[in-house]
Amino acid sequence: MHNLKSIYFFLAGEDRAFIRRCDKYAQGIFCYIRFYVLLIFSGCWVSATAFTYSLFQGNKWMCFPIGAVWALLVTNMYLLLLHTVSPALLPVKKKRLLDKARSYIDVAMFFRLVFMSLLAVIIAQPINVLLLSPYAQESLDKYKTEYRARMMLAADSALIAGECRCGNELVQSETQIVTTDNREAVAKRYAWLHHKISEDSMYMADVKLLLDSLTSWHGRFSDRWKHISDSTRLVLDAKLREEQESDSLFLIQLHELLASSDGGHPYLLHNIVVLQKLIAGKIKNDNRLQRLIDKSNFYMKTNQIILGENPCSWLITILVLALFLLPIYLKYSIRKKSLFYQEKEKIDRQLVSESYQQFKEQYRLAFIASIERYNTQSWKRLMPWLEKLKLVHPEAFVKKKQHLQELFKADVEKYEYWADHPYRTIRKYDAIKLAGEADLLTLIYPEEE
Repeated sequence: MHNLKSIYFFLAGEDRAFIRRCDKYAQGIFCYIRFYVLLIFSGCWVSATAFTYSLFQGNKWMCFPIGAVWALLVTNMYLLLLHTVSPALLPVKKKRLLDKARSYIDVAMFFRLVFMSLLAVIIAQPINVLLLSPYAQESLDKYKTEYRARMMLAADSALIAGECRCGNELVQSETQIVTTDNREAVAKRYAWLHHKISEDSMYMADVKLLLDSLTSWHGRFSDRWKHISDSTRLVLDAKLREEQESDSLFLIQLHELLASSDGGHPYLLHNIVVLQKLIAGKIKNDNRLQRLIDKSNFYMKTNQIILGENPCSWLITILVLALFLLPIYLKYSIRKKSLFYQEKEKIDRQLVSESYQQFKEQYRLAFIASIERYNTQSWKRLMPWLEKLKLVHPEAFVKKKQHLQELFKADVEKYEYWADHPYRTIRKYDAIKLAGEADLLTLIYPEEE
């Protein structure tokens, strides 16, 4: 419980000691900020969990941990931003404040707000899909019809071309091995094959024309164009089903033809087998494409449809964006209605002063230790000469020894270059009284006594 309480106070975006010393109004504002940060964490968890659930096709064991990690990541970044939302409390240079207060601070905050706004918009999209996806199902089905038609057109174009070529070779191969009297009967026998080839060629042209028409009508939202587009999609879907039924029937006819041609010309049998493989491959591709479309949830397209057609999606996005920006606004509003920042400035100044005094003491002690080491080495080098002086002139030895002991006393103080240390905003100038020109001449040419 103590750890949870510490985390709860941390969510305010400010130090707990500062909040305790401020007035009741500021404490209430920070309570609201904690509540909104908890909402942001919950919203991020729901958003990331919903997105991961769709991404992994309903894997619950993956979506909840990933959602929690993503929510913690976003909340930590948001709290970092919230801690930096504060006016300049400690002294700064006046020139720097005048030159950069408007540009640097505003630009920095602008980029922070843009980053958080972008993050809020991203987080809002899975929530839109989670809440509004049933309303986009009709438009998504229309898109699936067009998507399926385009994929089938791209996949079947080469197969239909091979089918036409192989069908023509099949007819030519049989007409070459029969007599002239039987050619008319052969032509009637393969009338269904010619019909299938021409039907597939027309199918390709019709589907391409319908898709081009639907592409040119995109962006027209009137009821008339909507009705025309829906009718065109119905025709397109009907043609796709007719083509699949035609392929199935054609494959059965090829099986019958292969059975009736048993023991026939090898080239004739080869063409039938090749044509049979082409049709079977076409049916297999169409079925595989349908399975993939049915399995895919078209997550990004669903989101795009919701944003383009449902005004509630923009309302949800704006609400999430407001939720992200509201704590920042509340922390800014404390400036005018509370003494929180004045109390925080006092504490900050005290912390800085104490830390600087501690640093100065450590600096002084380190400097003294270094000087003492140097003096000890110097004293060792001078002692032989002092011993010789003691033998020659004892009185001079005593005076010189006392003088050196006074010189070797290590008592230093850190020099301050600034008048308002440690903030370094006002440089310290030594008030030195300069002499005049007459004093310089007197120094160079002293008067004779």
